[in-house]
Amino acid sequence: MSKQQRRKGNAKNASSASAHGYLAQGGENFVGLTPEMNIFEMASSNRLSNFPGIDDETRIVMRKLTKKDCQTREKGLRELTNIINAETSSIENCYEHFCGLVPQLSTDGSPTVRLLTMKTIALFLVKLKKSASKGLKKIIPMVLFARCDVTNGVAAAAGAVIRDGFEADKKQQVIQLFAPLVFEMAAKIVQGKHDLSIPGEYDASEDREARKSRLETQSLNVFLSYIKEFGADSTIWEEEARKLFENTAFLKMVFGGTNAALKVQVLNLAYRFKNNVEVILNAPSIVTYIQNHLDSQTFTPECSTAWEGMIILLPSAQFHTKVSLQNGIYPRFLNVIRKKGNHWRVLQHFLLPAVVLLLKEMGGLENDMKVLGTIMESFTDNLPWTADASINAVLSWFNTFSDFVRWILTNDRINLVVWEKLHPLIVTVTEQAMTFPTKDIAECVTDLLQWIIELKTINEVDVSTLLHNIESKIVGAGTENSRLIKHLLTEPGKNIVLSNLHANLLSSPELVDFQIIKNLSCSEKDYFNATSQKISNFSFIEKTEKFDITQAVDIVRLITLLLENQDIKSFNISVKNDHVGRRLLLTGDSIIWNKLLKNVPVSTFQNMINYWHEKRNGTAIADAVSFLKEMGVEMDTKQAADNVEFLITLLRKMKSTDVSNEAEKNALILKLFTAIFESDEDAKSEHYNCLSEHLTSDFNSGQFFEKLFASSEEYDIERILETACRVDKLIDLCEEQTRQTIVNNVFLSGKQCGTIIEQFQFLELEVMSCSTKPTVISTTHQHCYSHLDENKAKEIVTESARIALFNISSKYHNSAHQVFGWQVISIISALEKRYSLVALSDELQQSRREIEKRLIRSDEVRCKLDETSPCIFLADAYDMSFEQKQKYIQCQAEPSEVPENELEVLYRENQTPLDFLMNVFEGGYQMFDFDRSNNYHWMINLMFVKKCIQYGGSIFDAEESGLRDYALCGIVTVLDQSTDILGNTPNAFDEDPRLEAMTSLFIELYLVLNDSIKNDDHPTQTIEEWKEFYVPTINSLFIRMFRMIRKEQQPTPFVRTLLQAMFTLAEFPTNVPNDNVVTREFVPELSVFKYSLLEESFIAQAFILLSSNVEHIQLIGYAAAKL
Repeated sequence: MSKQQRRKGNAKNASSASAHGYLAQGGENFVGLTPEMNIFEMASSNRLSNFPGIDDETRIVMRKLTKKDCQTREKGLRELTNIINAETSSIENCYEHFCGLVPQLSTDGSPTVRLLTMKTIALFLVKLKKSASKGLKKIIPMVLFARCDVTNGVAAAAGAVIRDGFEADKKQQVIQLFAPLVFEMAAKIVQGKHDLSIPGEYDASEDREARKSRLETQSLNVFLSYIKEFGADSTIWEEEARKLFENTAFLKMVFGGTNAALKVQVLNLAYRFKNNVEVILNAPSIVTYIQNHLDSQTFTPECSTAWEGMIILLPSAQFHTKVSLQNGIYPRFLNVIRKKGNHWRVLQHFLLPAVVLLLKEMGGLENDMKVLGTIMESFTDNLPWTADASINAVLSWFNTFSDFVRWILTNDRINLVVWEKLHPLIVTVTEQAMTFPTKDIAECVTDLLQWIIELKTINEVDVSTLLHNIESKIVGAGTENSRLIKHLLTEPGKNIVLSNLHANLLSSPELVDFQIIKNLSCSEKDYFNATSQKISNFSFIEKTEKFDITQAVDIVRLITLLLENQDIKSFNISVKNDHVGRRLLLTGDSIIWNKLLKNVPVSTFQNMINYWHEKRNGTAIADAVSFLKEMGVEMDTKQAADNVEFLITLLRKMKSTDVSNEAEKNALILKLFTAIFESDEDAKSEHYNCLSEHLTSDFNSGQFFEKLFASSEEYDIERILETACRVDKLIDLCEEQTRQTIVNNVFLSGKQCGTIIEQFQFLELEVMSCSTKPTVISTTHQHCYSHLDENKAKEIVTESARIALFNISSKYHNSAHQVFGWQVISIISALEKRYSLVALSDELQQSRREIEKRLIRSDEVRCKLDETSPCIFLADAYDMSFEQKQKYIQCQAEPSEVPENELEVLYRENQTPLDFLMNVFEGGYQMFDFDRSNNYHWMINLMFVKKCIQYGGSIFDAEESGLRDYALCGIVTVLDQSTDILGNTPNAFDEDPRLEAMTSLFIELYLVLNDSIKNDDHPTQTIEEWKEFYVPTINSLFIRMFRMIRKEQQPTPFVRTLLQAMFTLAEFPTNVPNDNVVTREFVPELSVFKYSLLEESFIAQAFILLSSNVEHIQLIGYAAAKL
C-alpha cells in the first residue's frame, strides 16, 4: 500500500476519535463497530450516557479509564482523584459507575494503574462514608484480592483501603463477610474459568501468558495469606480450595508445566488441609513430584517444599500402603545423600527429622543399625565436592553430618554399635574440611571433635586413636590446608586431651605457625603444663627475629611461662635488638634477667634504647633505663631528653621511690614543660595532669615562651594560638593556691611589656609624623634615636607580635597584656609605614589581625592614658576622650607659658581643620621660629601643619588671605631653618626627632599644595605666585637637603618625603647656592661635560646614594641622577 493510499482513502479514525464522535451523538445512532473501536470503551460510553448526574468533564475522565494506553488510564485515575477531592455533587454517581470498572482496573496489566485504583477506592470510601456501602459488594472482593498482588506497593495500598476505610472493630467482619466471594473468584481464576483470567482487548500492558501467571500466583496467595492471617482452624477457604485438587486437568497442567513457583504454591496449599495426607495421596502427580524433587538443585523453594511434604507423609499408614519405605523411600534417601549438590542447603533442616521418622516406621534395632550405618556411609560417597559447588551447600553438608553424629552418640541404644563406622567417617570428613579454606567449616568439624571428647561416651583409647588419625591427616594435608583446623583444635579452652596433639604440632617445624604458639601462651595453667612438658623441640621460639611487634607480646608471655615451669626441657634463646628482645627487657622480670638478659652485651641494650628513641617511645626508654639501673647497668639517655613519655615515666618513678633530690626533680619538670610546648603534637590529657601535679609556686619557666618565639624564620600563627591553648589547659589543672603564681611566671608582667616596647622608640617618629590623631610628645623625643636596619627592625617587631598574641590569646591574660596588644598593633603599622616599598610579611599581617580580634576597650586600658607620660603607641592605637586630649596638650608646657584660656580656644571639641588654623593664626602663637626646648611649642607647630595637610589645597582659596600667606611662608621658614640646622649638624634629626617630624610634615604639606596647583582650579595669580616664588625657593632647599643625605640612613619620614619631593623636580634648580662646595674625586670623564663644581658634587652624591643598601636612599640617588 502506498503512502498516498495510507494517508487518504484507507485512513481510519483512532479509537479515541471514534469514541468522541459517538459520545457527542449520545450513542443513539450507533449502527456498527470498526476494527479500531474498543468494545469495552463503547459499552462504557453507553453506560455513561445513561447517568445524567455525571457532567461532561467527569464523563471524559471516566472514559480515559478504558483507554488501551495504560498512560491514559493512569492519567484518568489521577484526574478522577482531583474530582473526588473537589467534592462536586456528582461524586456519588461517579462512584456508582467506577465500581463497575474496579474488576478490570484492579487486575490491570500496569502496576501503576492497580496502585492508583486502590488509592481511588480508599478516597471514595473516606469521602462518601456510609454512602459508599451500595458499591462494597463490587469493590471489596477486588480489594481483598489485591492484598495479595505480586507488586508490594499495590498490596500495601489495598491493605490501606481496609485499614483506613473501616472502623477498627469492623475490619475483621468485612474480611470474613467478603472472603467467600474472593475464594470463589480466586479458584475460578486459577482454573481459567473466570473472565478476569482472560486479558481484555483494551489492556496492552502485558501479554496473555504474563497475565495468566500473575493472576494464578495472586489467586493462590489469597488462600495462603488468609490461612497465615487467621490460622488453620478457619475452614471457610477449604470448600473452594478443594475444587482445585478435585480438578485432575488442573493438577496435570500445574505439575506438567514449567512454572515452579505455581507448583510450590499448590503444594503449600495442599499441606494446609486438615486431611492433607488424603488430599496429597489422591493426587498421584503430587506424590511423584515430592519424591522427584528431594534433591532439586534450583534455588527456588521446590526442594524444601518437597521435603516438607515428605515429613508429612512418612508417619502416614496410607502412604506406606502406596509407597514402600524399604524399596522406595529408603533408596531414594540414599541417592539424595550420596549426591553432592546445592540441595544440601535444604537437607540440613529436613534430613535428620526425616531419617528419624523413617527409622521409626521401618522398626527393629538390627534393621535400624544397618539402615543407619548405610546412611552414614552415604555421606562420604562421591567425595570430594566439585570446585563449582556452593560453599553454603558444602557447609550445610558438614553441619548435617555433625548433627547426625551428635544424635547417634547421644542415643544410648545405638551409639556404641555405630561408632566403629563413625570413626573412619569422622576422619574422612575432617580431611575433607581441610580442602576448604573456610573458618565456618573448620569450626563445624573441630566443635564436633571437642564435643565427642567432652561427651566421654567413647573410651579414651578410641578417642586417642581418633586424634592420632586426624593428626596424620593434618600432616598429609600440608601447612596451609590444615591451618584453620590446627588453629581451632589448639585454641584456648580446649580439652586437655588435645594437649598431646598441640605438643606434636609445636615440635614439628613444618607444621607450627604463630597462632599455634599464641594459643599455648593464652591457655589455662593445667593445659599449658600438660602441653609444654610434651614438647620435644623448642626451635619454634628460638628464632625470635621472625616475630613482629604484636606477636612479640605473646612470645614473651610464653617464654615467661616456660621459664617459670621447672619441669620443661631447656631451650636456647639469644636475645637481640628485635621485638622479642626489647619486650623481654621491658618485662622487668628478675627471672628473665638472670636466665636470659644478664649476659647480653650493653651495646645491645643501647641499640634498643636508640630504637625506642627513633620511635618516640619515651615510656619504653624510661622503663628499660630504670630496670637496667636497678640491675647495675647505666645507659646513655641524652637523645630522649625531649621525649614526653620518657620524662613523665622518670618523674613518676622518682615519686614512687621517694627520691629527695629536688634539683634533679626540678630539672626534669622544666624539661617536661619544654618538651610539651615545643612538640608539634598536642600532649595527651595524662601528660598535662602529670605536669600540673608537679608544678609548684617555685616553678620558673625561665622566659621559655619569649625564647620559643624568638626565631628569625616565619612562624605559624596557628601554632601560637595552639600554644596559648595548651598553656590554658595546663593552668586549669593546677591547684588554686599555685595557679596565679604559675600565671605570673608564664606570662609577661607589665614591667616586661614596657621593656619590650622601649626597643621601638625609633618608631615613635612614625607616629609623630604620620598619625592623624593628637600629637603626643614625651620626654624621650628630646634624646637621640638609634635607628635599626630593616631586617633587625622587622625581626624584633615580629617576635614582639608573637609574644603579644600569645599573651593576649590566653584566657588568663590581664589589662597589661591588653595595653601591650594595643601598642604592638601601632608598632606594626609604624613599621609598615617606614618600609613602605615592601609589603609586610604574611605573618605580621595575620598577627595584627589576630591581635585586633582580641583587643577590648576597657577602663583598665583607658587608665593607662591618664598617666603623666603615656606611651605614644597606645595613644595612637586607642581613641582618647576629649578630656584626655586636652590633658596631653596641657601637660607639654608650664602653666605660666600658656595664657589662661589658650587651651580652650586652641583645642575645642569637634572643630574643623580651618577653625583650628584660624585660632592659631589669630591667636598670636609662637610659630615656625620657636624655643626648641619647649614641648608645647613643638606641639602647636606639629598640630598646625597636620591640620594644614588635612585642609589641603583649600588653603589657596581661604577667605582670609593672610592665613594662606601665613601657611606658605611657614613652609619656607621651617624648611630653610631645617636645612641650615642640617648643614651645621648632619645628625641633627637623630639628636632631636621632633625636628625631623616637623620637617617631613612641612615637606608633605608642600607636596599636597603642589598637587593641588596642578590638578585643582585656582586663581591665576595664586598659581603664578606659587610657581615663580615658592616652587623655586623650596626646590633649592630640597637640593641642599639632598646633599646632606647619608648613604646609611634609614627610610625615616624625612627620607620618604624628600624622595617624593625629588621626583617632583623637573630640572636642576638654578638658584642653588655654591656654599661649602669642595672638589670631590670623581670619574675623570665628567670633565668632558664641563659641569660646575656644584653640579659635579651633586652627581657624585647621587652615585654614592645609588650604592646604598636602603632602597629609599637608592631612589633618592636615582631621582637626583636624572636631573
